[in-house]
Amino acid sequence: MIGDRQVDKNLNFSPIKRFLESFGSWFMRVVSGTDAPDAPSGFRAYSRYAALHLQVFNRYSYTLETLIQAGKERMKLAHLPIVTNPTTRPSRLHKGILNFIWRQSGTIIRSYVLYQPLKTFLLASVPFLLTSAILIGRFLYFYFTNQSGVGRYIQSVSIGGTLGIFGLMLVTMGLLGDAISTNRQMMEEVVVRQRDEFRVIEDTAEINGCHLLRKEE
Repeated sequence: MIGDRQVDKNLNFSPIKRFLESFGSWFMRVVSGTDAPDAPSGFRAYSRYAALHLQVFNRYSYTLETLIQAGKERMKLAHLPIVTNPTTRPSRLHKGILNFIWRQSGTIIRSYVLYQPLKTFLLASVPFLLTSAILIGRFLYFYFTNQSGVGRYIQSVSIGGTLGIFGLMLVTMGLLGDAISTNRQMMEEVVVRQRDEFRVIEDTAEINGCHLLRKEE
C-alpha cells in the first residue's frame, strides 16, 4: 500500500517539485512496470508476504528500490490518497532537489540492472553492434564491388571490429548477469523460508513462555 500525496495538486510542493515528482513517478511506472501514482512516497504499508520477499540494498532510500522489486516480483499494489502537512524543516534525507535526483538515479540504475541484467546489457550493446555492422558493411561493399582505393576503408574494419567485440562483451555480461539473477532468486526463496521458520520458532517460544507463566501463577 502506497500513500499517494496527490503531487499534481499538492499546494505544499513548489511548482518545480510538483513537475519533477510527476515526471519521476511516470518514469518509475515505466521502469518498474507498476501503476504507482506517487513512486517516491515514503508512506508505505507492507503485508507480511511482501515484507519477507523484499530485499533493500541501498542505504539512501528504500522507496524506489522496493517499488522496482515489487513490480518485477508481480506483487499487488494499492494506492491510498493522503493529505500531507506543510514543510516545517529542511529534509534530513537529501540536500536539495538536484541531490535527490542524483542519488535516486543511481538507485534506479542499480536496481534495474540487478533485476533486468540481460535486457539492460542487450540494450547497451545495440549501438556498438549496429555501428560495427555499418562500418564493416561499408568496407565489404567497396571490396566486393571492386572499386579502386578500397584500402583507405580498411580503418572501418579496425574500428568496426573493436566496436563489435565490445558489443559482444556486453551481451556476454548480460547472459552472465541473467544466470546470476536466477541464482539470486533461488537464494532469496531460501532466505524467505528461513525468516518464516524463525518467526514460527519465536511465536512458539512466546506461546510456551506464556503457558509456563500461567502455570507458575
